[in-house]
Amino acid sequence: MIFMGPYHPSHLNAWLWCAKQLSIEGFERVDDPNPRWSTQFGTIIHEAIEHWHNGKGVLLDLFRKSLADHTTRYHLEQKPDDVSMATEALAQYAKDFHAQCNAENSVVSVRTEVKCRTTILNSAGREIKFEGTIDQIRRLNDGTIQVVDLKTGKVADGFDYEGLRRSYQLWTYSHAIARGEVFIDGVWQRLVSLPEAMILHFRKFQPYKRNSQYGLKGEPRKGRVSQVWITEEGLDSFEKRALQIVRALRFDIFPPNPSKCSLCSVTAKCSLSMGLELNQNETLGALEGIPGIQT
Repeated sequence: MIFMGPYHPSHLNAWLWCAKQLSIEGFERVDDPNPRWSTQFGTIIHEAIEHWHNGKGVLLDLFRKSLADHTTRYHLEQKPDDVSMATEALAQYAKDFHAQCNAENSVVSVRTEVKCRTTILNSAGREIKFEGTIDQIRRLNDGTIQVVDLKTGKVADGFDYEGLRRSYQLWTYSHAIARGEVFIDGVWQRLVSLPEAMILHFRKFQPYKRNSQYGLKGEPRKGRVSQVWITEEGLDSFEKRALQIVRALRFDIFPPNPSKCSLCSVTAKCSLSMGLELNQNETLGALEGIPGIQT
């Protein structure tokens, strides 16, 4: 199965997670007619925040409307703990955003669900196309552009700069802003700017429930935002790594990653998952030494 693109950040992340699983599940996203609560919950949060930034109402009211619409449409059973968490987290999200709007270097505009596209030249001079949708692009009054990715899932303990640095989503989006195009106001535009990349860990917007060594009850949690400035050197490094993965995708190279088998939904279809130790980094390195192979 050879996939020629255009490529999404999810393709790069999925190959690194377990390339064999990617080959079994396929590259095209298919809408599930019976989605689970966990997947729809993230959609509900994104939808409410998007509509709020577009001036369509009060954030918590928009959340309740989206919640009712999705649970009715897909016959989902709401999880009270998630709903309670989201209500508190959204209130803190709005408070943080208003504080940023009133800061010395304030937010002057927010664009949501922005389509982007960019290209990387391979060693043969051919364009490899990448595309995606950015959760938010914020512009500050000093001209800084912030690329924002909103994560509604649980955050792994110890998520740090290295975790952010390896986020192919943020690097693809940042590459599009610095070297590609974004679709704003019905027009593809070149911003040609090195952005500040941010991940908002939504579940950490819920205030502390009790006094602890980390903070007092009712205070906003620490670690709500992870951020890094994008550099030209960082973009060059991303291009090299992305082209390595594209090379594997184009030459039908899908090694399994046995360390992920316990988390996999397609293990029964994977005859190579047992007892085969293949390391993705070693596979990518081996590709560099194969004569005649170009992306």
